[in-house]
Amino acid sequence: MSVTTWNRLEPAAEFADPHAGAERALAARVADPLWLLARQHQLGELRGEDAGTPVAAAIELATHPMVAIVIGGVEHPMPTGVPLEALVEPEPIAVDVRARGRGGELLVELLLEHGLPRLVDAVRTAFPWAAMAPDQPGAALARLAARRWADGATIARATAWTTALGARPDEVSALAQVEAAWRAWWTATVGPVDRDAWSSERLGYEFAVRAPDGDASLELVAVDYRGGRLDWDAFDLRRGPAVSGGRASMRRHRGVPSPLSIAGMPVVRFWEQEDPRFDPSQVSVGPGDLGRALLVETALTYASDWFVVPLVLEHGALHRVASMTVIDTFGVAALVAPVEAVRPGDWALWRVGPQAQMAAPYLVLPTVTTSTLESAPVEDVALVRDELANLVWAIERVVPDGRGGGRPVARPEPTPPEAVAGGADLRYQPLPRVPQDRVPLLKVDDPRGPRLVRALAIDPALALPATEGVLIGSSFATRDDAIGRAGVVIERRWQLAIDGAGQRWVWRTRRRIPGAHQPTVAVAADVLIPRPS
Repeated sequence: MSVTTWNRLEPAAEFADPHAGAERALAARVADPLWLLARQHQLGELRGEDAGTPVAAAIELATHPMVAIVIGGVEHPMPTGVPLEALVEPEPIAVDVRARGRGGELLVELLLEHGLPRLVDAVRTAFPWAAMAPDQPGAALARLAARRWADGATIARATAWTTALGARPDEVSALAQVEAAWRAWWTATVGPVDRDAWSSERLGYEFAVRAPDGDASLELVAVDYRGGRLDWDAFDLRRGPAVSGGRASMRRHRGVPSPLSIAGMPVVRFWEQEDPRFDPSQVSVGPGDLGRALLVETALTYASDWFVVPLVLEHGALHRVASMTVIDTFGVAALVAPVEAVRPGDWALWRVGPQAQMAAPYLVLPTVTTSTLESAPVEDVALVRDELANLVWAIERVVPDGRGGGRPVARPEPTPPEAVAGGADLRYQPLPRVPQDRVPLLKVDDPRGPRLVRALAIDPALALPATEGVLIGSSFATRDDAIGRAGVVIERRWQLAIDGAGQRWVWRTRRRIPGAHQPTVAVAADVLIPRPS
């Protein structure tokens, strides 16, 4: 038994005369108009429903502004217009050689701007550079900078500028202005970050954003934001405690519904030229392409049933459509119910979850960056799972160079031990020699779940490699499931973004990238090494 249905008829005419063929095709002649009427009756198109077309829409919109951010359990007020990444991702910045040199250069510039050229010569003597070891990162740059400028770190620690620079009484007021301007720049550039959302346990950022909602708040919780681009899908929604600093607002919007139109969409009228980019007869649908078949069927059958009412929404807030009334061409006003009231379900696009305890859906529009400029990695660490050795290797591939950038790591293999004198053919090695390009991480039991921690050497002769960056410190510990089967890569980069007001934001961020592949190494205990021939 076969069932055949039609939802679209396309005339195809071929004649010797192309002009006559086009005329007959555009005439849309049919050989059996009664069949068309029968089909209309069968499909219910001849019922007198008096269905009108929407001509006006009235929408009540509830807006809940994001007024607070919670990092480390501490609530901070949310500044207006600041990208959320610039609040969450910045890490505590170490004072490197480049910042120290720029601090000394800026002090000279400020002294000249405030009419204090006499004090310029005394700056290098009053704020000298601290000695650095020759092999310390950035030592060469520090020696060059010390010949021209003072040390910014020494300037920041100084408390009596007037005495150190030998300022006269008539220069004290101007010098105070210089100090205030310089310290403001230093704090904004390399000052300590009072909140750090990065979690080594999850290798991601943990924070929450709160918006007022009556006597409580709507709390957007991000428990594992891995860096990169922050958007609505990084959050879960739940009820939180009351928050001050703002309140929800209601506003009304009136608009004209317009038919939905997208590129390549099939036409909804006969006397309209079809978009050549869409040809339903050329869509390939196989036995397993149910989703593609449903998409084509929906586009052909219900394309004319969708209407759009544009709304201008402010960012940095949660929005909810409280009610929507549509007026059609017959003047009938109909209250449009939300989709979950008509057809309940557990999933919807652009809706944060879980939604079990929420009364209505919300559209989240955080203040985020649309695009950023990124530097080369300042630090790059690969965490690779080695099933043969039953270890996770932390491999530093890029480490900070002390000048704000990064440098590749090239650690040579240790010199093998000399052969034992004598006539023995085999040499017994009870413990393995760990490769110098990687740090072993061992799994340990913890009440919160398995953790990976840095391994300790039971014999000083093993000489476990020392790390140079900040990601894998001596107390590093992370969840075993944060690594995954394919491993991860952790990066630190500088980011530059410009907000809607034209203000520039610069910060150093971290990012977790799934997938890290490095060749395995042979690590085995109780090894017999043959004597070299």
